Amino acid sequence: MSEHDKGFPSLSNGQIAPSFCNESPGASTTPVRRRTGCLTALVCILAVTLSTTTPAFAEGAADPTSVVVDVLVARPVSLVMTVAGTALFVVTLPIAAASRSVPTTTHILVAGPARDLFARPVGDLDDWLNY
Repeated sequence: MSEHDKGFPSLSNGQIAPSFCNESPGASTTPVRRRTGCLTALVCILAVTLSTTTPAFAEGAADPTSVVVDVLVARPVSLVMTVAGTALFVVTLPIAAASRSVPTTTHILVAGPARDLFARPVGDLDDWLNY
């Protein structure tokens, strides 16, 4: 047994068994019950892991008209709104700090327009100016 294997029980074929798959001393479990327990634990772990991942499916192709409108109108408007919102935020920062509304002011004046400009997919006008 190597130093890596210390503390982990090994199966009859020399493989190391995870601790939740081993029978405790004095327990009268059969190998079938042990395998069932291991399989149940594995299914539960996989179910939790797979249920918390976000699926990455490609959406349908964007309408060419909405892509053109987005690139020629929405992105420049979002750029102007981001720059103007940042300047307005700097001017209103003392008032926002005194009223403890800096996070809300930041979200409305800077983060929302910046998200529209940089994070929104091209041609997706459904969520434009929705903040």
